[in-house]
Amino acid sequence: MMDNAVVELCNRLGRFPTTKETADYMDITMEKYQETLGKTNVYSVISLDMVLEAGSDDKKSMQLPSMSEHDQPENHYLQKEFKEILVSAINDLKENEQKVISLYYMDELNMREIAQIMKVSEPRISQIHSNALQKLRLNLTNFINE
Repeated sequence: MMDNAVVELCNRLGRFPTTKETADYMDITMEKYQETLGKTNVYSVISLDMVLEAGSDDKKSMQLPSMSEHDQPENHYLQKEFKEILVSAINDLKENEQKVISLYYMDELNMREIAQIMKVSEPRISQIHSNALQKLRLNLTNFINE
């Protein structure tokens, strides 16, 4: 719609039309014109990011990428990088700290259950857990600040 108006005005005027001329030609306000222009620019960028997906009848079809922030490539990269840093930070912990972190977060055991498994007191498990978290926070904060 907007492209057609610009082409038509270019032909009539012999030059590229101003935004005011285009808005007047389209019989819309400047605010509406700017809004439409913004949407057109977004769609132009999105169209560059469209992916071909094989259809059920072996034809290629266009599909817009997900607009969900979670599905954006940057987020996947950042999550992957964060996981790598977290794994490295966990590997830097002492063996008993790694075990407490694993049992607490992966196996979802409570402090009492972990204390029974490791044959130490519950307050000691809490202390090991706190120390491990403090080390992880420090390690991750150092990474973020680099």
